[in-house]
Amino acid sequence: MSSATPTLPSGTLALRRRPEIRWQAQFSRGNELILTHDPVAERDWYWRPEEWALALLVQPGSTWQDLRAAWEARYAPRRITPAAIQRGLAKLLDAGVLQRDDAEHLELLARRETEESRQRAAWWQRWFSIPGPSVAIRRWTALLAPLSKLVFSRVSLLLLAIACCIAAVVVSRHLPRLTHEVQALWATANAWSWLTWLAMVATIKTLHEAGHLLAAVRAGVRGIRVGTLLLCGLPTMSCRVNRANELPRGERMLINAAGMLTETAIAALSLLVWSITVPGLLHEIALQVAVLCLINTLLLNGNPLLRYDGYYLLADGLGIPNLAQQATGELRRLLSLAFGSIPAAQVPSLQPHGPLTKFLLAGYAIVSTIYRWALALGLVMMVSATLRPLGWVTPARLLGVAFLALFSVPLVAAAKRAAQSWLQEEELLRRHMIFRAGIAALVIVGLLLVPFPATLRVSILWEPDRGVAVNNTVAGRVVGVLAPNTVVQPGDVLARLENPELLLTVQRLQGDIATNSQRVENLRRRQNDPLAASELVTAEAMLADLRERQIALEKELAQLTIVAPQAGRWLPPPERSEKAAQVSAAGGWKLGAQENLWQGLPSDPRNRGAWLEVGTPLGTLAADSSLSAQALIEQAELATVRTGQTVTLHCDALPGIEWTGTVDQIAAQPTAALSPEWIALAGSQRLALETREQGGQVRQTIRETSYFAKMSCTSNSVLPVLGSRGTADIKLAPQSLAQRGWRWFTRSFGWE
Repeated sequence: MSSATPTLPSGTLALRRRPEIRWQAQFSRGNELILTHDPVAERDWYWRPEEWALALLVQPGSTWQDLRAAWEARYAPRRITPAAIQRGLAKLLDAGVLQRDDAEHLELLARRETEESRQRAAWWQRWFSIPGPSVAIRRWTALLAPLSKLVFSRVSLLLLAIACCIAAVVVSRHLPRLTHEVQALWATANAWSWLTWLAMVATIKTLHEAGHLLAAVRAGVRGIRVGTLLLCGLPTMSCRVNRANELPRGERMLINAAGMLTETAIAALSLLVWSITVPGLLHEIALQVAVLCLINTLLLNGNPLLRYDGYYLLADGLGIPNLAQQATGELRRLLSLAFGSIPAAQVPSLQPHGPLTKFLLAGYAIVSTIYRWALALGLVMMVSATLRPLGWVTPARLLGVAFLALFSVPLVAAAKRAAQSWLQEEELLRRHMIFRAGIAALVIVGLLLVPFPATLRVSILWEPDRGVAVNNTVAGRVVGVLAPNTVVQPGDVLARLENPELLLTVQRLQGDIATNSQRVENLRRRQNDPLAASELVTAEAMLADLRERQIALEKELAQLTIVAPQAGRWLPPPERSEKAAQVSAAGGWKLGAQENLWQGLPSDPRNRGAWLEVGTPLGTLAADSSLSAQALIEQAELATVRTGQTVTLHCDALPGIEWTGTVDQIAAQPTAALSPEWIALAGSQRLALETREQGGQVRQTIRETSYFAKMSCTSNSVLPVLGSRGTADIKLAPQSLAQRGWRWFTRSFGWE
């Protein structure tokens, strides 16, 4: 590196401060900052007092030495180096605070215009939010002032707080129902519902911006502009408050929070409407509006990692203006210190922060960048997941290509800037940069290529390895059912039912048999009478028929006591849900609705006396303690699954309990049809189903080519609920992060 000390140029400055630039002093966390506003470019800048002093001390005809002497006289006994003067004037020129009329200034203006044109041409990089034309609303400010004062009065804010508290109580009381209905909204989504959602997003965003507008009008902000905004392609309203930085911090925070307060009020009112309405159009719309407002507030506007309301609230709350700019500057400063071999004194910070604050700012820059790209990837994947079940595989793949192209642009730009910086440095510094960058590259490549233990989670249905399903063959009320997980022997009673109507029928039949038997006996005594002889034949046939009916009914009575056909362990059936109970009760059963509204297991004490229709699953009698589960593995994952791999199985009905087993068998052919249990499981997990005609029969299967696999395990002290759903974690061969990321990306966009 060169050891020459920079010196001030000779001659006059040929600089002047633009008179239209407005400025005012502000205090942030005990530090004085200068806020400047450019009315032409509509930009605000924050400066340290010593930086802004350079702009104030620039006078027509003054020399570089005059500027240095005036600055040191103003901040005596401090001294300023020529490099600091040149760097400060360069920042003021780049911000447009200073201007010059010579050829160099014209060249600077040309470069700035080129850079602004490039930024305007790169609108596609900001595809998430593209601003449109806007107009000033000076004439409407007086008309909106009374409304703004009413909306943001103390009474209105108190009513909003009360509504939010009531909505929180509603959510806590109806959380299972709310969760179920939200899942149903997603599961039943179609093209029409997507159009409805998009229209709601545009409407809510417009109301959100209207909240900002009213808050700015209430604060008396001048220069409010209202225009259009393309939010992911949706036309919405936008409100630009250019001079809000001149307000006190409390007023600025209220303006920034106004949009979120508006959406919170809408969400609270929507939840109240949802709680007092019956299922229908209004009920569903209220739920959709509440969900959209909460998602938009928590993930987008209220998130400080994005340049929206939450970001400006955090910046004002911390007292750090230009938070993203300072965070990016600190990150670049740390990178320069790490890879550029530059002393810390030669890489100044934008603001005089402490070491911890500088570290947190750099971390904020990293986390916010990762979050923005993750959010963009999530939105693209959501659209791709919506297109693929509709058969639009090619557009889904093109979305993946577009995302990769979009992601590569900043990487290429960063590499270009690094290469330009490297070419401008001297030979010794180049070697330091190459050495440190090489070490960082080796660490990154090592993290990406080193294999780590990997697992694959799949959905399963529990089933006995060898067992007998036990159902009731005669309808009746529950007297008692054997407790689950009980070891039984052949002939042991598993369940007892009672059927009062059947018992009454048998008793009546016994009386009829006794009456007909007496009649037959009397007719036999009168065999010499021709009329009695003819009646005897009919009476004997009727008596035989009654006795046959008696035998059949007594068999049915005996079947109300269900015994074990073999030795084994008595396992419970799948629990009956509330929805299934309501459907059964609404179907017009024999003994009325109330007796069929039982839930859970037939062995539950609360279900004693419940009516069980014919074929109700009572349990499964497993021949031994060996259990198995059936899993469905997609073709993209099949290459990583092998027989003999270790599996950890879980049962949704018994959370927190694990079973260990192995992969025993993988089907050689893909699934041709799904059982009703698998169709229900696929529907709950948003797997794409399609209908196929095979052998003259119409069957449902999963759109993605999948294979069944059988997994066995040895039970522990607690057995899973057979027929219930669960998950299995298959222990795969070690995989690197690069392999996992690429497989996940190709699977998400249908490239496998």
